[in-house]
Amino acid sequence: MDKSGAKKLLDDYMEGFKKNNLEQFLSALDEECHIIQPDGISLKGKNKIKEWFELFWKENRVNKLNVYSFYYLDSGEKISFSEWDLTYSKTHEQKSSINEAISIPKAISIVTYNDENITSIVEYQRTEQPHV
Repeated sequence: MDKSGAKKLLDDYMEGFKKNNLEQFLSALDEECHIIQPDGISLKGKNKIKEWFELFWKENRVNKLNVYSFYYLDSGEKISFSEWDLTYSKTHEQKSSINEAISIPKAISIVTYNDENITSIVEYQRTEQPHV
């Protein structure tokens, strides 16, 4: 796995999520992939990740997903860091009385790879604005 291969896998994962394309989304992941989301949800294995994806898309729609940076390091363990923003909305059946889009600004993913796929993703969300 080199930098361009890692970037392609992450792009496939993010684009698959953004466009509700389960096949593209899962194609980037190892069978035993482990994802920890910013809210602490832990998903182990493609089957659990698939269940989460289908539930998310049953209840939500992605308005915007932008990846702002990508850094890759291969020092024995192949790892990348990326920064991204996500905005999504509840579907009609799931809308609250507030009816607002949900935003995850400037989140960071730490991604590990084997020679063919993504093996883990740990996502972090900034909860406070920077202090200037």
